[in-house]
Amino acid sequence: MAKRIYGKTVRELFDDLFADIKLKHGEIIERSKIINWFQQKYPKIKPADKSSDYVVIELKVSKGHDRVVGQLLRYMGWIKQNLANENQKVRGVIVAREITEDLILATSMVQDITLLEYKLKVSLHKVDSAGK
Repeated sequence: MAKRIYGKTVRELFDDLFADIKLKHGEIIERSKIINWFQQKYPKIKPADKSSDYVVIELKVSKGHDRVVGQLLRYMGWIKQNLANENQKVRGVIVAREITEDLILATSMVQDITLLEYKLKVSLHKVDSAGK
């Protein structure tokens, strides 16, 4: 059973984060923005450390295939060369509706990449128009 914080799984917390921050494709987000979001919404959750490491999040709409590893590594490499100092780490996260076996195999040889699957819930309700 998944560990729950504030009654939510880690995956559900990330769902809230992505929805509230409204991440755009390829957007680089400052760690402080994520920390501020957690402090406002879930004040008991503290960052694991006070480092200023970079985290690159690659969000895929459906399946995460092995080719996304190259894309993520390219982004991570660019940040390491252009933004990070020599003491800062660059980590990667791939978020997809379904993580494929080939992606699991590809990332098994790469450190500092985390795989997360998301679940999307949609609810519909009827809206009466013109007072009907």
